[in-house]
Amino acid sequence: MLNDSLFITVQSAAEFYDNIHNYFSSAWNQAELLPSLVLAALVFVLLVGGGIFFMRWRASRRKYVPSGILNDKNKVSEVLEACVDVWAHMDFQLNYEDGRSLFYSGIAIKLTSKELVLECFSSPTELSSLYPGREVKFFFMLKAKHPEFYHFDTKVIKTVATKKDQFRLYVCIPSELKPGQKRNFLRIDPPESLVLGSAIWPYEGNKEMFKRPVSEWDKPLLVYSSEDSFQFKIRDLSANGAGLNIPQEYAKLEALSFGKKRLFMMMLNLWAPVQQSSLKIWTICRVQTSVPNQELGGLKVGVQFLAWGQIRNANTETLVWRKLESSEGIGQLADWIIRRNLEGNRVHTNSLLMMQ
Repeated sequence: MLNDSLFITVQSAAEFYDNIHNYFSSAWNQAELLPSLVLAALVFVLLVGGGIFFMRWRASRRKYVPSGILNDKNKVSEVLEACVDVWAHMDFQLNYEDGRSLFYSGIAIKLTSKELVLECFSSPTELSSLYPGREVKFFFMLKAKHPEFYHFDTKVIKTVATKKDQFRLYVCIPSELKPGQKRNFLRIDPPESLVLGSAIWPYEGNKEMFKRPVSEWDKPLLVYSSEDSFQFKIRDLSANGAGLNIPQEYAKLEALSFGKKRLFMMMLNLWAPVQQSSLKIWTICRVQTSVPNQELGGLKVGVQFLAWGQIRNANTETLVWRKLESSEGIGQLADWIIRRNLEGNRVHTNSLLMMQ
């Protein structure tokens, strides 16, 4: 047994020595190939490095697509078809060289593979501005479980007069739809139970009425009350504007004339549940859009807030006014809207959880 173990150990040592000798002998014999091996290694490194550089260069040239943008052709068509199905209201903006930006409105009525067609119910004063090739920016909202706001840039194909003060606008299908709305602030349909009241007065720029207590003002022309039948209704509200529904019998009041570029005053009285108090705000409004309401009759009027005021104290009922810049909103109103939006989302989420 001992001799056998010794023989195996000696044999293993001999094999180990032979392996080392063969390795170094092989390495020495291949020393002549060293320059070729180095050259091959350099070529390999250059190829890998060049490939990495090319991939990064190519990636840097790709257009960055922010989250939420729809640039798939089929998806864009799907959203626009949904607009046509519900006759979605769309606002479009024209920019002029002198810095003006004017908004007009239309309803999506037809979609083909190349064009979107809108019925415009109030002809712009400068219809000639909608010439073929003119760039326009569109804004629209789709209502599903939550309102979805989009905007897109496109070009005019043509305009065709249909009836008096009506025309059809043909525009190119956009390559992409971007999330976002015309206003810089969140807007919601205010819950009727939280709108304690609202009122509208004509305004022609006369500031004398601001010096008098509110209780001495003339009777408002239109009044909304959650308890009575309404003479107008707030259909959406943001910190710097609102949308109103005006019934047919009040849409043509001579003292108001809800045409574009007209001014009026509006008071909002909103209930804040958390604070258990009302938020009362007076605003000076400028009409931005005014189109027929196809569902309810009357008019859909879009307004921008130019200034706002609140009562200085309960004893005087005198308003303190603040002018708003185009990019500003009413801070207190913005807070109220954000709270209502969060409450609405919370209720929607809870209902989904209960369904599960």
